[in-house]
Amino acid sequence: MRLASCLALLLCAASLAAQTLPPGAWPAPKPEEVCVYRARPLEPGQVLQRTVLPWRAGEAGAPAQTATFDVTYNGFTPEAEAAFQYAVDIWARLLTSSVPIGINATFEPLFPGALGSAGSNGVFPVDVDGEISLYPSALADALTGVDQGMGSADIFASFSSTASWYFGLDGNPGLNEFDFVSVVLHELGHGLGFFGSADYGLGCIGGSEDSGCWGFGLEVPIIYDRFAEDAEGIPFLDTDAYPQNSTALGDLITGNNLFADGTLLSSTTEGRPRLFAPATFFGGSSFSHLNDATYAPGTENALMTPRISRGEVLQSPGPIVCRMFTEFGWTVDLEACDALTPPVEVERPAEPVGTYWLASPYPNPVRVSATVAFAIARPVPVRVEVYDVLGRPVQTLYDATPDADTPVRARLDATRLASGTYVVQITGEGFRETQRVTVVR
Repeated sequence: MRLASCLALLLCAASLAAQTLPPGAWPAPKPEEVCVYRARPLEPGQVLQRTVLPWRAGEAGAPAQTATFDVTYNGFTPEAEAAFQYAVDIWARLLTSSVPIGINATFEPLFPGALGSAGSNGVFPVDVDGEISLYPSALADALTGVDQGMGSADIFASFSSTASWYFGLDGNPGLNEFDFVSVVLHELGHGLGFFGSADYGLGCIGGSEDSGCWGFGLEVPIIYDRFAEDAEGIPFLDTDAYPQNSTALGDLITGNNLFADGTLLSSTTEGRPRLFAPATFFGGSSFSHLNDATYAPGTENALMTPRISRGEVLQSPGPIVCRMFTEFGWTVDLEACDALTPPVEVERPAEPVGTYWLASPYPNPVRVSATVAFAIARPVPVRVEVYDVLGRPVQTLYDATPDADTPVRARLDATRLASGTYVVQITGEGFRETQRVTVVR
């Protein structure tokens, strides 16, 4: 996530019962990417659904546009730009804002396995009914009626120019193509507010390897955080049950035991939505997504899960996301969001054995230790090694056969390495990928 160099002081609208916040009260948060959207392998013959809306922006029967998006396109082909704009026009008819929402979008090569990434260009403290929370730029603008970024883009997003994209608008990609509209819709969802501030391990200021934290060190939660809770209904932010920088909070963040709650969510979505909280913490994925094991590929609530499959189509935010956005403070056209066409089922052939992904080492730069996470689609031998700039192996992090499509977390011991840049390489049957990591002292 891109965050402003400092958190701006808000001049809140009177309807928000704003209180004056002293200048300089909001130190700079720790920059962190909200989302790295990746490919999801499917089992041989697995059936997936394709979810689309029954209306097309600008055509008869479509809802009226209730928000304006100003997009700056960098490096886009005409086909990619048209598909991006189509996703923008969907959000523009579901959300309401009197302040134009600025997007800076780039089409460029990303690291292997990544389809896109996005985040809000800053978070802003807003006092709503006596409770201060941090809000993403676009939502802070919508709530206050003021452009908090003073002309800067609200959302920054990057998309891979080398992925196997389908740029059509009809939701009919080939089985080996990624639907670009779906991926853009997902990334914009993060920029508009589908992200929290949970962090884990050495990413926490003053934390240990197994601790959890929230608030970017500011002790003020993002509005998303306020709706997270455990299986028993204990709030994620309950510092009696889950103190900051505690292993209890770390266990919650990595315990597959997190849910979202709220009045609309409890009453209209068949129970509390389950959040993505796997045993391995993935910066840019954990906490800020819905659980992909709960919401199957292509189904109506799968858009904001952390991965997408080839051939999968998700051209609607879905009932859960629209209601979560309403809880956060957006004005959402729930009727338009719920109006989905009957899903189309598509049978998927076997994936090649080499389908895999390797996460960026976390934290990076690293002083003591970093986590290197990966997963592969099939159980084949895998080796993860660290090389210096001369190509010499300096550490072996993993050398075994993992379970299929199961995240594995390996530990890089930086105390044994000199300062400098190193390469982490994963090698398996038919694939090899690298990530860079910097050791500092």
